[in-house]
Amino acid sequence: MSDNGNSAETAVEIVDEGPCRKRIRTQIPATLVDTEVGKSYQQIGKNVQIPGFRKGRVPRSVLERKFGEQVVNDVRDDMMHRTFEEELEKQELRMIGSPNFDKVEFTIGEPFVYEAVFDIVPSFELPKYKGLEVEAEPTAVDDSDVDEEIEQLRERSAEMVDSDGPVREEFAEASVVLTPAEGEPINQDGVLLKIGDDSVDNITVDGLSDALLGASSGDELSFDIEMPADFPVADLQGAKATLKVDVTGFKRREMPELDDEFAGRFKMETLDGLRSEVRKGIENRRRTHEENRQEELLVERVVDATDMELPESILDSRKRELAQDLRSRLGREGKSEEEIDSIIEADASLKEEASRDLKKIFVLEKIADKEVILVTEDEILRRMAEIAAAMGRDLGEIVEEYRSRNMLPELRAGMIREKVRATLRKKAKITGEDKLAIAEKVDTAEKSGGENGADKPQTEGDE
Repeated sequence: MSDNGNSAETAVEIVDEGPCRKRIRTQIPATLVDTEVGKSYQQIGKNVQIPGFRKGRVPRSVLERKFGEQVVNDVRDDMMHRTFEEELEKQELRMIGSPNFDKVEFTIGEPFVYEAVFDIVPSFELPKYKGLEVEAEPTAVDDSDVDEEIEQLRERSAEMVDSDGPVREEFAEASVVLTPAEGEPINQDGVLLKIGDDSVDNITVDGLSDALLGASSGDELSFDIEMPADFPVADLQGAKATLKVDVTGFKRREMPELDDEFAGRFKMETLDGLRSEVRKGIENRRRTHEENRQEELLVERVVDATDMELPESILDSRKRELAQDLRSRLGREGKSEEEIDSIIEADASLKEEASRDLKKIFVLEKIADKEVILVTEDEILRRMAEIAAAMGRDLGEIVEEYRSRNMLPELRAGMIREKVRATLRKKAKITGEDKLAIAEKVDTAEKSGGENGADKPQTEGDE
């Protein structure tokens, strides 16, 4: 470039500013700036109507007086962002977040100079990620597992019926009035109090169970209590109060009989059919849990074997997110702001957790690139349909919400990471498979016409 900045070449210098951080220094020749400014005035002149001049015939001097500041700002911003993005593409740099522009010098007739600091995706080598060995844990379902879940269904199907009197493990029905030493009473009718449990919601009431065992319908009981530290109303946390319990009756839970009629509640014709369906549900849940466990273990191993420097900006950002999550959880536990600040400040694990979270994301993304793992539009639509069904909302509402809030990129990225995890598992050497997994493979092989149809895990090595 010549000293007067009139060379047609744009000068670019990129220097390192730290781990995954770059600074780009750019000088654009004055001739190119003048060309862009001229184009801007030509465009304005074609479209504006100024009294005393025919449209498209307004002198530039007039346009400069009226639109000069706008032209300078528009041309500067357009050239700065455009040339910056062109250089990123030319250098094959993948930026994270947004650039921070500084030292911007823009004067018509002079070279345009600016600098920008930005973070990039870490550069690192993937370790071996195919053919890793992982031991499977048993997922077989016993009859006792089915019995336990059937019993839980009975528990959830039980009905509350009137009871003759107070019996331990049954319930007293009551109207409850909580009167704090300072403040308005809190009333609640139709409260079921389990006899044998000295509590009302999360409030401990010493002697409540014994008092209920000796009570009759219509009795009034009164207790002096201390409110728990995690009571939802902050002003009442730890406060003294009086709890008045007006007993209105007694209830017991009546369990349904285990028969075909019970199975009909779950749209099954027979009890054996219900047991079979329950077994399948347990098997599916255990299989999914085991696959997730294997995938997480494999990801952890790949991350442990990866040497990577992370951009400080996104590391700090992720740490703040984790700290905010911790702050919310501690707040729900009744901790004061001072206690929360102290805990967060002393928690050295936040940075380590943030670093590990980010390393997982970058490792999975790089494997996705290498294995050319993609997510189609149909797959995204199906996932949003699942989300809509789970939330009981219209699919169109979910699609519009994800688009308007720019949530689709993260949804796509998350689905790609799911596929990568599944790929790691499918390419792993699974050992110690339990009877259920082996039986399923034999069944698959038989349906496919023999051994060649069996679902054998892939064991490819490094490429």
